[in-house]
Amino acid sequence: METATARIIFILICLGIGFRNLSGTKLADRTPADLIAVLMASGTGTMAVIQPEIPFQVYLVPLVTLILAYRLVLLTGRLPEPEKKLTPAASEGAEVSFQAARLPGTGGGPTGPPPMALPLIENGKIRMDNLNKLNRTQLWLRRELRHFGYRDLRQIRYLTIDRSGNFFMDLDDDFRK
Repeated sequence: METATARIIFILICLGIGFRNLSGTKLADRTPADLIAVLMASGTGTMAVIQPEIPFQVYLVPLVTLILAYRLVLLTGRLPEPEKKLTPAASEGAEVSFQAARLPGTGGGPTGPPPMALPLIENGKIRMDNLNKLNRTQLWLRRELRHFGYRDLRQIRYLTIDRSGNFFMDLDDDFRK
């Protein structure tokens, strides 16, 4: 019993120190690599507790190696994500979605990602405050829209962009005819 308790305390300290940057983040904000690392470490720790007859070093070495590798990746920075081509997700209908490459101003950083989807156009008018949050210009937005065949902003009732860089658009009924 004392062995299991000591192992639990030691493993919790290791996990707390090794994955302290994940303690305050939401599950949706974590990368799959973060979740895999935590699951592997917790699985290794669980095995160390439920099999006290096996020497603790057998579990400690992989656990510490995993934590060190995870911290090293954090220190050196994450690998860049591959860019995606812009493609229309739907051709007709009230709501049109465009898949876009991740925008440089939408993830991570000192201020963190925007809280949710940011409206960029409302009733045919550009929301400059939200464009500024993304470090983008009117010219960039107009080029993106032109790329998909929307030249007149008045035909767009509502346009948002989410954290992944996806556009969600609602067109004005007067311009659909």
